[in-house]
Amino acid sequence: MLFAVTALVVLAGSTALPARAADLGVRRVVKVPVVPVYTWSGFYLGINGGGSWGISTTTDTATFAGLPPASGPSAGALFSSAYRRTPTGGLFGGQLGYNWQAARMVLGLETDFQGSTLEGSTNVPGPFTIIGLGNSGPGTSFTADEKISWIGTFRGRFGVAFDRALIYATGGFAYGAVGIHQAHNFVAVRYSSSSSATLNGWTFGGGVEWAFAGNWSSKIEGLYYDLGTISTVAGAAPLVTSFVDGKNFDARGAIIRAGLNWRFGEAVYSGY
Repeated sequence: MLFAVTALVVLAGSTALPARAADLGVRRVVKVPVVPVYTWSGFYLGINGGGSWGISTTTDTATFAGLPPASGPSAGALFSSAYRRTPTGGLFGGQLGYNWQAARMVLGLETDFQGSTLEGSTNVPGPFTIIGLGNSGPGTSFTADEKISWIGTFRGRFGVAFDRALIYATGGFAYGAVGIHQAHNFVAVRYSSSSSATLNGWTFGGGVEWAFAGNWSSKIEGLYYDLGTISTVAGAAPLVTSFVDGKNFDARGAIIRAGLNWRFGEAVYSGY
């Protein structure tokens, strides 16, 4: 009797095991899909446009070579003054660059070139103080004009990507064509001169870029540039052969512009 009961219990347990195993089931490993993330790597080409605001200074210095020494170090100096200018204008051009991305870090190189209508002038009425001789009297003035006809840069970029958004800092080499004209006007005579040159300097700034559709991205960025200094001198005049009137122009300012880029190749996505 005891043997029969034991056998029934064992038989019942053995038939329940498959059911219990069925209840436990085989655990499935559910792999969460990796969300695709936009990749910024590759070459791109684009256009840009915006505005520029200069924060330049014109330094005006006029001397008589034959005057006796004036007080201090400015022997024979007539005028020595600095005047602020705020040239403004528009920019339009294009850019070419390459990005390399590792995780969220994006490194790149970019070159750009823009035509410019940046121009500014200064018109300062006299009389002017003549060191050691009083002042220049009524009817005197000086004018100064500066124009940047084009400007370009070659810069590195360092950014952090948030999928389709890229926030970056940038800086490097800047160059541009600068032309200047100056005139010092007296009642009986006018001293004037002009100069033009391609100046080299530096720039830095930052921006935000957004990949809005396929290979297309748009950006907005700000740059500060300093192209250095350009000078011009008006020499001997009919009445005063030893008079020298010179101007130094600082070519620097800020640029704010928007751009549109096309990235070569298919839009690439990755997960990280």
